[in-house]
Amino acid sequence: MALLQDFHLAARMLARNRVWALVAILALSLGVGANVAIFSVVGLMISVPLPYPHVSELAGVPQTNAARGFRQASVSLQDIADWRAAAGIASLAAYTSRPVAYSGEGEPQHLPAMQVTPDFFPTLGVAPAMGRAFTPSEGPTTEARVAVISYALWQGLFRGASDVLGRDLRLNGRNYTVIGVMPATFHFLYRQSDLWLPLALEPAQRTRGARGLNAIARLHPGVSPAQADAQVRAISERIAKEDPQNGEQWRGSVRPLSDRVIPKAARASAGAMFGAVGFVLLIACANVASLQLARGTQRHRELALRAALGASRGTLVRLQLVESLLVSLLAGAVGVLTSYCTVPLLKRIAPPEMQIFELAHVDLSALAFGLTLSVGCAVVFGFLPALLLTRGNLAGSLQDAGRGSSSGRHIVLNSLVVAEMALALVLVTASTMMIRSLIRQQSLTPGFDTRNLTVAYILLPQTRYATGPQVVDFYDRALQNLRRDAQVESAALVQTLPLTGDNSYLSVKVEGTREQDRDQAAGSMIVSPGYFRTLKIPLLSGRDFSPQDDSSARRVVIVNETFARRYWPGDPNPLGRRLRIAHDNEPWLTVIGLARDVRHEGIDDPPRPEIYRPHAQAAERIMTLVARSRQAGQSAAGSMRAAVWQLDREQPLFRLQTMEQLLLTRTSGQRATTKVLFGLAIIALILAAVGTYGVMAYTAARRIREIGIRLALGATHRSVFRMVLQGGARQAGIGLLVGLPAAYAVTPLLRAASDGLEPQDPRVYLAVALLLFAVALTASLAPARRAMRVDPATVLRSE
Repeated sequence: MALLQDFHLAARMLARNRVWALVAILALSLGVGANVAIFSVVGLMISVPLPYPHVSELAGVPQTNAARGFRQASVSLQDIADWRAAAGIASLAAYTSRPVAYSGEGEPQHLPAMQVTPDFFPTLGVAPAMGRAFTPSEGPTTEARVAVISYALWQGLFRGASDVLGRDLRLNGRNYTVIGVMPATFHFLYRQSDLWLPLALEPAQRTRGARGLNAIARLHPGVSPAQADAQVRAISERIAKEDPQNGEQWRGSVRPLSDRVIPKAARASAGAMFGAVGFVLLIACANVASLQLARGTQRHRELALRAALGASRGTLVRLQLVESLLVSLLAGAVGVLTSYCTVPLLKRIAPPEMQIFELAHVDLSALAFGLTLSVGCAVVFGFLPALLLTRGNLAGSLQDAGRGSSSGRHIVLNSLVVAEMALALVLVTASTMMIRSLIRQQSLTPGFDTRNLTVAYILLPQTRYATGPQVVDFYDRALQNLRRDAQVESAALVQTLPLTGDNSYLSVKVEGTREQDRDQAAGSMIVSPGYFRTLKIPLLSGRDFSPQDDSSARRVVIVNETFARRYWPGDPNPLGRRLRIAHDNEPWLTVIGLARDVRHEGIDDPPRPEIYRPHAQAAERIMTLVARSRQAGQSAAGSMRAAVWQLDREQPLFRLQTMEQLLLTRTSGQRATTKVLFGLAIIALILAAVGTYGVMAYTAARRIREIGIRLALGATHRSVFRMVLQGGARQAGIGLLVGLPAAYAVTPLLRAASDGLEPQDPRVYLAVALLLFAVALTASLAPARRAMRVDPATVLRSE
C-alpha cells in the first residue's frame, strides 16, 4: 500500500515538474529505444535461429592451413569420406553453391542452386513437403538428372501446379526431372536457393587435392563440437602422414554452424553497434542523474520538511527511487515504441547478403530487454542522487534549505558531466573514424579505372562446352561481337575481377631463385587479350597477350610489380624470366610483360604477387565479361546480352551491373555500420549538450548569492560571464582528457568491421575533441548570459 502511495506521489511530482520530466524521459527513451532496436537485430547474430531439428548437433567442417593462412577453407570429397570415421559424427554431407542456367519461356536466367550429396537433407533433419529427396544411387560418381525445387520456385515458375512432380526443367542445356518440393519455410543458412541438384564430380574432382566443397555434420547426441573437432583433427594428422603432398598442413575443424551464417566482419560490426548503444545509454543515465541532482536544489526544502515531520532517510530514498523508476518505465515505453520504427530502418540499410536480418522484429525477448534496461536505468541514475540528497541532518538544515548545496553533490555533478564528455568522445571518435575510412577508400587508387565499366558473370555449362577449345571459341566470338558494338570502347575477360571478393591463388615455382624448389603462393588471374587496356592498367614493360598466344604457342605469363620485386629484386626488367605452376606437368611459363600493381583483395590491402595467364592457354568456363562504355554513365548491359545471345540463346548472364554498383555492394556492411554509429554519435552529442547545459544552469543558480556579492563589490558582468563559461570549459576539458585514452584504446577494435581504418590518426582525435569542446561551450552560453544579468540589489535584498 505504501508503495502505491509512493507511485501516486511520484506521479504528482512529475506532473508538477513537467519540463524536467519531459527532458528526462526523452533522454532515457533515446538510450533505451536505440538499445532495444539494436538488440532486435544484433541478437540474431548472437543466437542464430536455424530452423532444423536438434540444431545444436549440427556443425560446419571446414579446413585450416596455418602455413598458407587459411582459417576456413573448402574441403575435398576424400577428406569428407575419411572424416566419416570419426566416432562423434553421425552423418556428414557435402555441398557447393553454383547457379545454373535455366532456359524456358522468355529470357534465359541464372537460378541460385546447390549441388549436394544424398545425405544432405537427412543430415539437416528435413524432408521435402512433396515428393522425395535424393537416394544413395544419385551420388557424386553418377550423373542423375533430377532436381528438388524450392517452394518459391514451385509457386513462381510452375504456378503451384499439383502435378509438378515428374515435370522437366531445362538446366544447363539438359532436362532435369523434378522429384521433390521443399517446405515453404525451408532455407539453408539464410541463403537464397531455388533448387538442389545431386553433386556430380569428374574423377579429377574427387581427388584429395581438389578442395572445392563445403561440409556439414550432425554429431551424435551428447558429443560436443570440441570432442568432434579433436577426432577430425586426429584423422587429418593421419592423412598428412600418409599423403604429405596433398594433406600436409591441412586440418579439419568442427565449428558451430552459425559461423557459416554470420561472417567475421559482420560479428565485429555487431559488437561495435552494441557497444555504441551501450555508451549512449550510459550517457543518457549520466544526463538524467545530473538533472536529478540539479533539481535536488529546488527539492531540498521539501525533503527537509518531510524529515522534520518524521520521515526516515530510507523513506525519502525510496520515494526518489520510485520517482526514478516511474521516469524510467515511461522512457522505456517511449523507447520501445520508437524501436518499432527503428528496426525497419535498420533492416533497410542492412547488407543484401545478410538475409537473416529479415527476421528482425521487436519480440518478447526485446521487450523484456527493454524492461530490464528501464529498471537498471532507474537504479543507475536514481540511487546515487537519492543518497546524496538525503544525507546529513535534513531536519536541522531546514532553516538554511534555500542556500547552497553540499560540496559532495557538486563534485558528483561535475563528475557526471566529465563522464558524459568522455563517453561521447569515444563514440563520436569511432563514428568519425568509420566515416573517414569510407572517404579514404573512395580516394584511394585501386590501380585501374573503375568508371564506365560494366561487368557480367558467365558460367558455361559443361554439357554444351565440354572441351577447352569450345570454351575459348565461345568467349572469343562473344568478345568480337561486343567490340563491334558502337557504344563499347573496349572489352575483355577476367576470371576474378579485382575488389569483388573473388580470389584465386596458385602455388608456383620460380626459376633461378633460392625458392625454386619450394612452392610460392601467387594470385592467379586468367585474362583475355585487351584486359589491361579495358581496365586501363599500365604495362610498364613488355607486351599484352595477343590472339597468337593460344594453346599451340609457347606458354607465356605477365607478372605484376610486387611479384617481380619479391622474386627478382634489383632486376627492373623481368622479361624472359620463367616460372611454372607447382604440381603441374606443363612447360615453363615465360614472362612477356610487367603490369602495374592492382589492389585485388581490398582497396586498403597491399597489392599481392600476381601472375596473369592468357585464357586461350588456361581455359575456364566461369569468367567475368568486362566492357568499357564510350560515354560516361552509360551501361553496356544491353550490348553484353546481345553479344552472348547471338551465340547461345540459352546462355544467361548474371550479376550484370556497373563496377560502381558492384563496389557499393562490396562495402554495404561497412556503410551500414557507419550510418548506425553516426546516428548514435549525433544522439551522444545532443545528450552531452543537454547534460552540460543542465549542470551549468544548476551551478549558476547555486552561486547566485555569490555572483550578486561579486557584482556589488565591483565585478563586471563580463567577468561573471567568463567565470561561468570557464566552469563549463573546465569540465569539458577534464572529460576530454579522460576520454582520449579511452577512445585510443577502443577504436582499434573497429578494424575488423572496417577496411582501411586508421585508429591512430591524431587529426581525428583533435577534431573530435575540438567539436565536443565547442558543444560544451555552446551549452554553457545560456547559463552564463543568465548569470551576468543578475541584479545584485535584488539578490542582497533577499538576504
